[in-house]
Amino acid sequence: RDIGVQIKNNYASTISEIQILGKIPFEGNTYVLSGGDLGSTFTTKMTNTGIQIPAELAQIAKVYYSENETPDKDITKQENGWKTADQVENWDNIKTYLIDFGNYVMPTGKEFVFNYTVKIPNGLEFNQVSYSHHGVYFCLDTDQGKYRTQTEPNRIGLRIAEKYNLELTKYQTGKDKLIPGATYRITEITTNEEGEEERGESKTGVTNAEGKLTISNLYAEKAYIIREIKTPDDYELNSDIIRFIGHVDEKGN
Repeated sequence: RDIGVQIKNNYASTISEIQILGKIPFEGNTYVLSGGDLGSTFTTKMTNTGIQIPAELAQIAKVYYSENETPDKDITKQENGWKTADQVENWDNIKTYLIDFGNYVMPTGKEFVFNYTVKIPNGLEFNQVSYSHHGVYFCLDTDQGKYRTQTEPNRIGLRIAEKYNLELTKYQTGKDKLIPGATYRITEITTNEEGEEERGESKTGVTNAEGKLTISNLYAEKAYIIREIKTPDDYELNSDIIRFIGHVDEKGN
């Protein structure tokens, strides 16, 4: 799988002394700056192609790699274990990377994307997820001088998933009459570390003229609840809540 690391200068002035410290998806990894748990449940491996540098920066930026899961951006610290690509002995052990922009000054509105490829292990169960993350260190160039700061984006996740579509048909109670215009909400249910259920992402849809509603891209082996949230005029709202888990067989059915 390919992962892109994006940086864009949205400030009104240039930025300089830029460094990107990143973590590939691996079990137990943490946010680069805040240190919180990313929630990754499996480990990927970086391929030996490493970080792909945009052509404009090819002669300027340098990339370093480390087996250390929580290094800082100091290239000189031995415990960080930073190595250039030609010094890496086993790419399977690489967990982190550091992109140093050198003396490059990034103009306002400029954007770069650094790509790398990871290998996902075979035999993983559905709905395991692993996240990549990076932090950016830089100086904001102002009339008063350089203002050193840092920022980090949201995490990016890889999910091991099989998906399916759910089709629902609404009938009038006790009759074969199909009911259009009924609105349903389907919500993903997760269980936290304390064993308590929490509600996640929701999708809504409305039954068509044939009384049918199709909800696409639901995850196999995940729990959902479905309930009617709005009914056409002259019909009573169905207050039942249905819980279900979709299964996919070896043939993808």
